Amino acid sequence: AIKRLNAMLGKKAAIMLPKLIDDFLKDAVKLQKQALDAMDKSDPETLRRSVHTLKSNARNFGASALADLCQEAENAAKEGRTDLSDVMEGIAVALSDIRPALEELRQGPQ
Repeated sequence: AIKRLNAMLGKKAAIMLPKLIDDFLKDAVKLQKQALDAMDKSDPETLRRSVHTLKSNARNFGASALADLCQEAENAAKEGRTDLSDVMEGIAVALSDIRPALEELRQGPQ
């Protein structure tokens, strides 16, 4: 996924990729919070939209475990389910797991 991003960005990759990573990490926290709030409010549509967006963003960075958990939450929300504490905990762990790799990638070659 990172090779694909680098190829798409071309000569601007060194400048743009760190910003994309920063935006992803910032948006991921916001989307996770939105999903948790929606879960607490029993709002399946907001929950679905939040995890759908997070899933798409995660796939762009090759974070397949995170994307798969988001897909699971999205499917449940489509069915109207919002009691997804276990899945949301998994999403939090997956985000925590990918953060160091993305931050290292953001720093570029040392």
